[in-house]
Amino acid sequence: MAKVTISCLLVSLSCVTVLFMWYITTAYDLKIARDSRKLYDSNNVYKMYGGDNILVHQPEADVAVEKAMPQRLSRIRAVCKSKIGKHYISKYKTHTKTFFYSKKLRFACCKAPKTGSTLWGAVFTALESPLDVDAIFQLSRIELHYGTYEYGAGLIAMRMKKQGAPPLLTAMVARNPYTRLFSTYIDKIFLLGALNRMFGMKLKTGFAMIDYQRCGYQVSFVEFLNRLVELGMKHGQFDDHWSPIYRICDPCSFQYHVVSKQETLTRDADFTLDKIQMETDRKNSIKKILHSDGLYANTIFSLISSLLAEYRMYSIDCPDRFAFLKKIWKSLQMQGHVHEQSSFPLGAFKNITDLKDPEMVTSVIMQNLDINPVSEEQRVLQRRNVLVNAYRTVSPDVLNDIKDVYKLDFLMFGYSENPPS
Repeated sequence: MAKVTISCLLVSLSCVTVLFMWYITTAYDLKIARDSRKLYDSNNVYKMYGGDNILVHQPEADVAVEKAMPQRLSRIRAVCKSKIGKHYISKYKTHTKTFFYSKKLRFACCKAPKTGSTLWGAVFTALESPLDVDAIFQLSRIELHYGTYEYGAGLIAMRMKKQGAPPLLTAMVARNPYTRLFSTYIDKIFLLGALNRMFGMKLKTGFAMIDYQRCGYQVSFVEFLNRLVELGMKHGQFDDHWSPIYRICDPCSFQYHVVSKQETLTRDADFTLDKIQMETDRKNSIKKILHSDGLYANTIFSLISSLLAEYRMYSIDCPDRFAFLKKIWKSLQMQGHVHEQSSFPLGAFKNITDLKDPEMVTSVIMQNLDINPVSEEQRVLQRRNVLVNAYRTVSPDVLNDIKDVYKLDFLMFGYSENPPS
């Protein structure tokens, strides 16, 4: 009888313990959720972090950069100190890796893919290299990345602490998680490359077919997000192209003087360059290119150069060159570069017998843009429509997971958690 009574007591204690742990965990999760909502409530922002006159998710298009910059830095400091910030930093560990760095000018910028890092690669090359500035901005993505001016985070941290040295100017670039994820999907999953192959083989999706020709693996945007969330939430695995920016640049540990945004990249680049003590003529040459019409053509050329390099490595996944060019054409339409009603110029592309010359492919594209120009308004509208339609296919559960994984990107950098609509 005594043994039965003891057994019953042990079972009861076990049940009570389980219920208690469930209560504690649930209560903590609810508190974290409440803290998160507080950061999005304008009254609580003023109350909790006094003096920040901009809403956490307020667009900054009409805010002068001189005013926006201290507000951005203030918001980041507030989130870093908050319980919600500490919770997510602990949940998804930071892993700062690479900086663009100018030794000569003591200027460093965290490199986060899909935030305008190619442009910053060109800027740092122009700051350090004796080459002509115009020629530098015509270099391909491959030539601008993994180059001479990239250094590990450890070295930058040492330079920041070096006694007696001039101050080190530090910068980083943020981007809306929703647009960054979709941009990653287009460049790395929809088109050819290592990630397209990796996702396709893992998910066993089979090949994408274009005019009865196989061309890369068929991986939908939804399949990409599902896999991304699974890797991040269950295994803590992130590729740099979709890793949250706060994980890559760790603004809670690194003291940044400039927090730029991809959405205002040129304006913010001007602001940053003005903070650098350097030769005026060289600085003005860089700023002139950033605002020139030729920069857009250089951007297209750089993009095409990198895509053709990927094709040469993965052409076995897409043996027919016209199928690949049609895929490029579609991606340019999705990104607003080519008018959505422009037909694929098969006749012009037939004159290109191989895909080793990016200038010839770029020339065909630019000729089409001359015939069927895309206004800035049309470009924005076209890109927005594709983005909105893409996120309409994503389930509420996956959207909630994205909000969790990128919680601190939304909070720190002032982006709304609401998906594009």
